[in-house]
Amino acid sequence: MKIALSWSSGKDSTWALHLLKQQAGVEIAALITTFNCTADRVAMHAVRRGLVEAQADRMGLPLWPVELPWPCSNSDYEERMSAICRRAVESGLTGIALGDPF
Repeated sequence: MKIALSWSSGKDSTWALHLLKQQAGVEIAALITTFNCTADRVAMHAVRRGLVEAQADRMGLPLWPVELPWPCSNSDYEERMSAICRRAVESGLTGIALGDPF
């Protein structure tokens, strides 16, 4: 199974990554992170983009950023998340794991 992992950069995401890496037949192909475009930080935790990029780089995983406007309406959020899901399908991924809420 080839998946993308929802990545907030925190301990819950890290634990989910750790557990997934122990599963036979699971390949983590990308990390998905939502960013607040105005602040240029993780939408959920306000972690700087550069730190998340460094994490992905050190893990050898591509980062798929989801750029969210501020404020972000539910329809804007749904549109952007639908686009990242389409990207996952087009890339041959078979699932998205939630390491932390989007």
